[in-house]
Amino acid sequence: NLDAYASIYGYSDTDAFLKAQYGNGASKESYMDYYRRNLLASAYQTSYQDSLTYTDEQIREADAQDPAQYSSYSYAQYYIPVSKYLTGGTTDDSGNTTYTAQEREAAIAAAKEAIAPLTDSAVNTLEALNEAVAAMEINADTEAAASVYTNQASTGINSNLAGWITAENREPGDVTCVEIPGTVKDENGEDLETITGFYVVLFTGK
Repeated sequence: NLDAYASIYGYSDTDAFLKAQYGNGASKESYMDYYRRNLLASAYQTSYQDSLTYTDEQIREADAQDPAQYSSYSYAQYYIPVSKYLTGGTTDDSGNTTYTAQEREAAIAAAKEAIAPLTDSAVNTLEALNEAVAAMEINADTEAAASVYTNQASTGINSNLAGWITAENREPGDVTCVEIPGTVKDENGEDLETITGFYVVLFTGK
């Protein structure tokens, strides 16, 4: 189909089409050589994987060594940016606003106060979490709700949250607030290490 693709996309010939896709040196001959090698490697990989067998004991042993790797997790998360609580600031001629370290600390404190109801022990269901999210002052004019994740592999979980979610003692209904660090510019254009936001996380199952 290479000749047809080259024509469809407006190239003079297949070599020109492949050169555009892969760079100088690409040609139909080099592509066919690559494609044969790719097919051979894929066939070998499939054959090798199909030949592997494991006993139930071996599977359980591997699972016990790293439970998180072989488990999937369900949870809900809601992100609260500190920027929602920033006040004051200095705006330059280009319209860029910067904040002092003190202004950012005040915003972090305000965000923590607003988040507190979301991490109450009574917030142990998705419905309760979403009710608390909807009741936040910053969400007065929106239809905000937590994002729901079902049967997520540990590798697919936000790295800031994975440690808490995959902890062995985690139980459905557990809720926490995770600080998200970051770097911003202060009023002098210097890098400032600070907290840029918070994730409220509700664990719902494993």
